[in-house]
Amino acid sequence: GLLIALDNIDAVVATIRASRSAEEAQVALVAKFALDEVQADAILKMQLRRLAALEQQKILDERDALTEEIGRLNAILESEASILAEIREELVDISTRFGDERRTQIGHVAEAFDKEDLIEDKPMLVSITSSNYIKRIDLDTYRNQRRGGRGVIGMATKDDDSVENVFVANMHDYLLCFTDKGKIYWLKVYDLPEGQRASKGKAIVNLLNLDGGERVTAVIPVREFDSDHYLFFATRAGTVVKVALDEFSRPRQTGINAINLRDDDELVDVKVTDGDMEVILTTKFGQSLRFHEEAVRPVRRNAMGVRGIRLRHGDALQAISLVEKDHLLTITEQGYGKRTEFDEFRGHGRGTMGVRNIVVDARGGGVIGSRAVLDSDEIIVMSESGIVIRTKVEEISIQKRSTRGVRIMKLDDGDRVIGFTILDATEEDEE
Repeated sequence: GLLIALDNIDAVVATIRASRSAEEAQVALVAKFALDEVQADAILKMQLRRLAALEQQKILDERDALTEEIGRLNAILESEASILAEIREELVDISTRFGDERRTQIGHVAEAFDKEDLIEDKPMLVSITSSNYIKRIDLDTYRNQRRGGRGVIGMATKDDDSVENVFVANMHDYLLCFTDKGKIYWLKVYDLPEGQRASKGKAIVNLLNLDGGERVTAVIPVREFDSDHYLFFATRAGTVVKVALDEFSRPRQTGINAINLRDDDELVDVKVTDGDMEVILTTKFGQSLRFHEEAVRPVRRNAMGVRGIRLRHGDALQAISLVEKDHLLTITEQGYGKRTEFDEFRGHGRGTMGVRNIVVDARGGGVIGSRAVLDSDEIIVMSESGIVIRTKVEEISIQKRSTRGVRIMKLDDGDRVIGFTILDATEEDEE
């Protein structure tokens, strides 16, 4: 293309000058001198200095060299032996130029990694509704409030649904999910759907193969399944069972029977013990019974269990607490609660009625649970309508057994507290 332009320089210049744009000039050059678009574009980009005699000779020399190279390559392609000889020559040249010692090191092939290796092991707040919707939320979502605050929306619920369980677990933990029928299912915390404060979550039937009418009533976060620890079960009717933790170390998608229940009973709470702990059973009417877990011998899973606490007519067991930390925190349906010294609860024999833990009346409502707490702990309380408050345990007063306690959470008419969880205090309040 450049040679054609040099041979017809005056006509080329005239054609370009007569054009109103570069595009029009390109079309005119293609039509007048039988060029292709690439050749015409090269002419338009050619600098005036290439019109000098020396530059013209360089173009002629380049043409001759390209013609010779094309001839050589065509000759090689016509013979398979020539092609192989050319490849051999190029390989020898590469070996000569780059034949130094290897600079990279080949190590052992990395073992297949688990997706857990890519997930940060941070604490999450897990909540479950009575209709068995579940979700996890970053714990930092809830700022600390003073005792007696109104809280913030923690979960969106339907009119016929309510929050039933709330607890804190780390992302890498196993969740041992126990149902009212006494079965156990396994989940990883990171497999739960992550939601926002006001989101509903995901139906747990999409995560667990629950039987018809079965619902989750207790969830225990566990990191390891060792033979030195036990699961301590309690039922609504006051029966208790103790089973070695390692009996539940083989997750099954369909779940397995954890304990055997009578037809009119259901599982309400489960705790992990070390085999040498004291437990306190607390009832809805405010009774608490303290005894050593050695009073309940370990059995294999799917056993019936023995009487833990004797109940009055209409009463029901609500929670298991372990005698550890500083105090026993008890909370009622209407948002009242208190801390009580463990020394207030003298040990009694298993199967007895125990002693009064808290005053239960219309103002405070029945007991919804009790937990051992440290002064430095924080507490997250959730109501049936999905309202959540996070506050410091030290703001809840220490009182004797026969008292109602103080208001921990303000509730709207018709609402009630359904659960709470304990977490280690943060270094400072969130802003």
